[in-house]
Amino acid sequence: MKTEHFKTLVYGSESDEHIYLKYFAIRTLECQGHNLSQIRCEATVNPDNNETEGKSKVKRRPDVYIENNTIVEVETLRGKAYGENVFLDLIQDISIKIDGWPSQAKYVWLVLPGFEIARNYYQLKKNTRNFRRKIKREI
Repeated sequence: MKTEHFKTLVYGSESDEHIYLKYFAIRTLECQGHNLSQIRCEATVNPDNNETEGKSKVKRRPDVYIENNTIVEVETLRGKAYGENVFLDLIQDISIKIDGWPSQAKYVWLVLPGFEIARNYYQLKKNTRNFRRKIKREI
């Protein structure tokens, strides 16, 4: 990992896996042509000023963010086993986060570890459809 990537990463009590997934998201964004200076980690984003009634004015901190372009949320599913269905819990958590994201973002990435994807492919596929419907209703 280069020094400039290390300086871009912001982390606290996250697992090593979470930090590495953020790093890989940053590298992928760079490979797509984004300059590292545009990419921010754990940056506080402001919700839209023209929010509709009922939406909170909570500020959120996406794991990786490019202003008016891309929001990246990394989920390792650690500590998500508090409900009966970890994936429904995941969708609920992401739905809450969406409330504070600006609508100008063109892309939203949900990054999960490969093993979780392989082990739970069909459930994730179904949840992805539900997540897309929710995003479309919010925008």
